[in-house]
Amino acid sequence: MDVVFKYCDARGVSILQNLQLKITPPNEFNDPFEFRPRVTCSSVNRRFKHLVRGKDQLREMFADQKVAGFSGNFRQFKKQLRKTRPTIVSALAPKMPEVNTYLQEVYPDNVSHEHGVLCMSARRDSIVMWGHYCDSHRGMVIGFDAGWEIFQQPIKGLQEVNYVRERVLWDTSWPSGGSKEKACSEQLIFSKNDEWKYECELRQLFTLSGLPQRILENGSICYFLPVRPNVIVSVSLGMRCSRELEERVRLILRDDRLSHVKLDTRQSQRN
Repeated sequence: MDVVFKYCDARGVSILQNLQLKITPPNEFNDPFEFRPRVTCSSVNRRFKHLVRGKDQLREMFADQKVAGFSGNFRQFKKQLRKTRPTIVSALAPKMPEVNTYLQEVYPDNVSHEHGVLCMSARRDSIVMWGHYCDSHRGMVIGFDAGWEIFQQPIKGLQEVNYVRERVLWDTSWPSGGSKEKACSEQLIFSKNDEWKYECELRQLFTLSGLPQRILENGSICYFLPVRPNVIVSVSLGMRCSRELEERVRLILRDDRLSHVKLDTRQSQRN
């Protein structure tokens, strides 16, 4: 693959002007099912066991119990916890379906506190995407050099999306931070329902801290990935692209830094 593509409406002009790509937190995705695993708990007992192994969690529980009136020290608290474990597990079991639903709903927000995603496509000729993402063929598709070193980073580089029929499973009784939980997190990043497979999407995960920010008129904060001019290789304008937008793009591409960029007009008419 030599080129990857970004479908845009008229605001794609800002990519060319500012040489920046927007990095989107998962809780802003248009598909509400993305980054929401199918959460289950195959063993409440095992989950509780993993929970009380962590010193931080135990300290938090101990602090809560001290506020509630527990008079013993930390060692006494742990001893009491071992004795009452069967009772606690029995009390937790009926609440797990509600807890699992909650964890599924908040997963995108939890990821979005620190991470965002760059979404690209391996194709520029999808008439459906021209309609959905390019303001009904009034926008543009911008091509980027797939060999850019940012895209080629080992492990964390641009990767193909895996289209699946069922949600990724997250069993909360797995050890926290273990291999199964890490594999689940990786699958969630690069999995999407197979009804979206026409997009031929590629993704890359970024840490938001350190990325340039811009505050929009509505007060929301957006994060951006700086792009070198030579990474942009083409601009394809839609069949319904206005003459005004076409002239704006042509004017931007007269900049010496972007003079190499190939311009195709009325691209979506060829689909």
